[in-house]
Amino acid sequence: GNCLEALAGPWLVQRFVAERPRLSTLKETGRVLTLAALLSPVLSATVGTSAFALLPGPGIDYWPTWLLWWSGDAFGVLLLLPFILTWNRKFRLSERLRFSAENLDAALMTCVILAMAVFIFWDELHPGLAVKYILIPLLMWVAMRFGVQGVVTANLLVAMTAVWFTANGHSDISLSGLSPYGQTIALQFYLAVVSVTGLFLAIVLA
Repeated sequence: GNCLEALAGPWLVQRFVAERPRLSTLKETGRVLTLAALLSPVLSATVGTSAFALLPGPGIDYWPTWLLWWSGDAFGVLLLLPFILTWNRKFRLSERLRFSAENLDAALMTCVILAMAVFIFWDELHPGLAVKYILIPLLMWVAMRFGVQGVVTANLLVAMTAVWFTANGHSDISLSGLSPYGQTIALQFYLAVVSVTGLFLAIVLA
């Protein structure tokens, strides 16, 4: 199932979008994410869940298991594929390490994003106050200031922080009383909405 997904995603993108997609237009990005992030994980989720359903012993809830499998793979592709495609460009290391105002801005942006993500997902700092969606205007600012490359990097930092705090019981999602299954689905779909908002805005501006 995983091999089929990994083969089907690139084949669909190259067959129906572009040989080397660059996420330079909204139309191209929408097609790439639809084929690679939404459709190809269907193969892995279906094959994997069906295999577990056929095993002897206690049965599984087929559709909840399928949804968890699909959403996990879909979110992984949604988060990492734009990051890989936008950073997969040759550059000379000496030029990138040289001090510049642009590099300083990027370093400050990274610190601000991490600090805000820690504040937002550490629920003990603001008990009873849901502030998760403050990230959307922050990511919109990153999209306007740093473009696609900046916003996909910010998305990755936010996701890593959110997953860590939720897994360790500190975010409002983990304190909501939902089951571990419900927490996982809620976190994935929240991060998907936040990630897509910043990404699409950056592409429109570009």
